[in-house]
Amino acid sequence: SACAGSPATLTATGSGGLLNWYDDAVGTNLLFTGANFTTPVLTQTTTFWVQELTAGTGCESNLVPVTVIVLPPAVAPAAGNPTICAGQTGILTATGSGSGTLNWYNVPTGGTPLQTSPMPPANANFTVGPFTPGSYLFYVEEDNGACVSGRTPILVTVTPAPVVPLAAGTTICAGASVVLNATSGGATNGVFNWYDATGNTLLFTGASFTTGPLASTTTYRVTETLNGCESPATNVTVVVNPAPANPVVVPATICEGTTATLTAIGPAGTLLTWYNNPNGVNPLFTGSPFTTPILVQTTTFYVQALTPGTGCTSGLVPVQVTVLPTPTPPATSNITLCANTTGALTASGSG
Repeated sequence: SACAGSPATLTATGSGGLLNWYDDAVGTNLLFTGANFTTPVLTQTTTFWVQELTAGTGCESNLVPVTVIVLPPAVAPAAGNPTICAGQTGILTATGSGSGTLNWYNVPTGGTPLQTSPMPPANANFTVGPFTPGSYLFYVEEDNGACVSGRTPILVTVTPAPVVPLAAGTTICAGASVVLNATSGGATNGVFNWYDATGNTLLFTGASFTTGPLASTTTYRVTETLNGCESPATNVTVVVNPAPANPVVVPATICEGTTATLTAIGPAGTLLTWYNNPNGVNPLFTGSPFTTPILVQTTTFYVQALTPGTGCTSGLVPVQVTVLPTPTPPATSNITLCANTTGALTASGSG
């Protein structure tokens, strides 16, 4: 047997005479003389005849038929031409008939298979790479156990990945959020992806990423993606300085029309600033103790601790000054006394 599109080699054994091969049953068209006859390329089942001729006598044997059964060729597998990113692996996929094997090569003819994929199933994968940017050819053929197909070329196009993006970290105070910005490290205009420190969880897509309120130093990773290829990641660290503890204060009670002296105790090394509003604007005084203005009604002040080296502040702590009203002057009346006598003075208060 032979596969369609290929020759066959036929072998005959005689008794020492000449072996003549013919393509007809009456021996009129001599094709070859010898024991091993290679046929032309065959596309269908074909019969040849061989006859032995005894030299010297001219006697000939009967013509013996030899039939070459031509098998249908294996169908070349179907495959696409993938595009992958530089530095990454790619998966080549081919589809065969579902029986036999799919053989993968990096040469169009000959060579040793890079991988043999048994069928079924009809689909098979072959992993290639990583590569530098460029084009790479691979080939896949089907071997159905009797015949081998032609090789299907697979063109792998490798595109460059963007370079590492540019992004800078920053320093904030605990409880604050911050906007982190990324720009392309090269002449590209891709999409930026922000991840957690592991690089496994996508947090945001875009050039500017707003973190949530942070309680401790946190690292993020940002990449740039262009044409389906993702760059290596840039680490972006946000250093979080702790906020000072709230100062400890004692409320005060005074009389109407007087001042109060308020004292606060903050963490060591902090500055204490006093305000008359809960928004921390228009500071009244820095330090402790703080002497209020003259007060005529109950008033709340606010004090905040600030760490000079970091600029981080505590919460605004309210301090209430309770103002007691001044009593109404007592009512009195004048009296007249004789010299060298006593008298009683009378006053009436609020009761």
